[in-house]
Amino acid sequence: MNQLLNLTRLWHKAHPHLQPFKAPLAINTKNGINCPICTQHQTFKLKVQLCFGVDNWESAEIDYCHGCEEYSFLDSLPHKLPLTAINARLWSKGPTFLNIEPTTRCNFKCWYCVGRHMVQDDIQIKNFATALTHFPDLKTVALVGEGEPLMHKGFFDMADMAKARGIRVLIISNGSTLSQSIVKKLCEAEIAYVGISIDSTDADVFAQSRIDGKLDQIWQGIERLRTYRDQHGYQYPKIGVKGTLFSYSQDELPVIVAEAKAHGVEIFESFQALNPMSAYVTI
Repeated sequence: MNQLLNLTRLWHKAHPHLQPFKAPLAINTKNGINCPICTQHQTFKLKVQLCFGVDNWESAEIDYCHGCEEYSFLDSLPHKLPLTAINARLWSKGPTFLNIEPTTRCNFKCWYCVGRHMVQDDIQIKNFATALTHFPDLKTVALVGEGEPLMHKGFFDMADMAKARGIRVLIISNGSTLSQSIVKKLCEAEIAYVGISIDSTDADVFAQSRIDGKLDQIWQGIERLRTYRDQHGYQYPKIGVKGTLFSYSQDELPVIVAEAKAHGVEIFESFQALNPMSAYVTI
């Protein structure tokens, strides 16, 4: 029989410093669940570990209500032990997130990119597999770096390896290779996130920064990905935009965000300042 447990006292005992914001962001009310305690407000789901008895820890999702500020849990776990502790510090013994550089090759020649001064080469797939083996706690792999990850011929083989181990894959791309066939593969491979680098909405300024880069081609690729994903019922990849901040384009940020959104981008990731070349380690 399910039993509603109020976890508020245990939460404050275990995590007095860890409290949600008093004024939360707007909540999506379409699929929300009303608080089982006050019944008035919708709840946030929080992933935690719950201890029943002395040392019987179970993974669970609990509810936090931003209205009554109570934590609750509908206990349906098969045990008869009392709830004794809660732990929201879901640390892992090993790394759970890893950046791996598939290639240093790129079809752009951005004047500020250190990757253009590196040996132009790809990671061997067997070395990628070895990396996954060395980090058994991985939950996410970001295939990023000084090159364009989709130029690696074995990109989707690596993505499939990660997926088979329950690891989600993110990529940062210049967006120039989003052909119909690549878009289809990205969706089928369940790539979780594709971040596209865009520094300007002015085609001439964009071309000055990302030499050989054609802005119209990037926008078309983003639209192609978003359209194919939505029309075929895929949830992923989510599409984001990021870029490098230049003195000559720093005032464009609001315009870049608005334009990206109009073309199907969902997430504004970040814009990074450009480090001086003297800051790089000698190649």
